[in-house]
Amino acid sequence: ADTAKTTCFDSNYNYLVEAAGAGLNAAINTIRPGISANEVGIAIEDAIKSHGAKPISNLTGHKLARFVVHAGQSIPNVGGIDHHVIHESDVYAIEPFAVPPTADGRVIDGPPSNIYRMQKKRSVQGTTKMMMKFIQDEYRTLPFASRWVMKKFNTPEGTAAFQELLNTKCIMSYPQLFEKTRAKVAQAEHSVIVTEDGCEVTTA
Repeated sequence: ADTAKTTCFDSNYNYLVEAAGAGLNAAINTIRPGISANEVGIAIEDAIKSHGAKPISNLTGHKLARFVVHAGQSIPNVGGIDHHVIHESDVYAIEPFAVPPTADGRVIDGPPSNIYRMQKKRSVQGTTKMMMKFIQDEYRTLPFASRWVMKKFNTPEGTAAFQELLNTKCIMSYPQLFEKTRAKVAQAEHSVIVTEDGCEVTTA
């Protein structure tokens, strides 16, 4: 499952949180077998715009599979992008993002973050080998935070081992994402299972 919410500490941006939530609710009320992902995207876009905000167009929700967070098909946050058909028993993370109406409405990559995932098993030794096995056993292909690993390997050798895993491309770092104009962003996300006549939210 995948879920997220935004906490706002500046009342000037409460409308963004409300807009993202409205987009999520619209998607949950729309998604069902037989419709296209485009219809869900239109519902999200209309709901966000009705709250005076703009959706981010190049971030999407995504299909979920066992040990795979991004399993191919997407749920767009705007119309006109993805027309694949939704099927019963599909599992999706739906995640609208809302920005001010004057923003560009697209994100760009920033510096590396502290969120990683296993990329490829390689021949390493010592502490690095133990760390690689720990990551494989605990997280498989799922994202993880560096602090979760370093809590177990909290030594100078552990720090060096983590860097070796990065240098040898055993693990990769996800980039930070910024709205292109550096505007504030709100996100709302739930995971759903598509049912016969709608969907079941699994992360409420």
